[in-house]
Amino acid sequence: MSIIDDEIETQRKEAPPYRFIDPQTIFEDGYWDGATRNPTDEEIVAGAKAFYEALKPDSYPQWDSDCALKAEYYDAMRLAVKAMQGKATEE
Repeated sequence: MSIIDDEIETQRKEAPPYRFIDPQTIFEDGYWDGATRNPTDEEIVAGAKAFYEALKPDSYPQWDSDCALKAEYYDAMRLAVKAMQGKATEE
């Protein structure tokens, strides 16, 4: 099951029963919620690994080794996501 499928299933179990709501409103709310949600830890790790692999010199260890740089890349990824979300939601 994907991260998104897992989150949808969790939300479905916790959601109150539906009353009739305009489909456009549901779409807009869902789009806004998706654009501003906090990323999962799995998403942060995947993004941090991609940053690391793209930017590391050849002499650096592979991501899977016990390198101390992982925490810095996790922090950088979180900052990047916040910056993207901030830009997407500014007026």
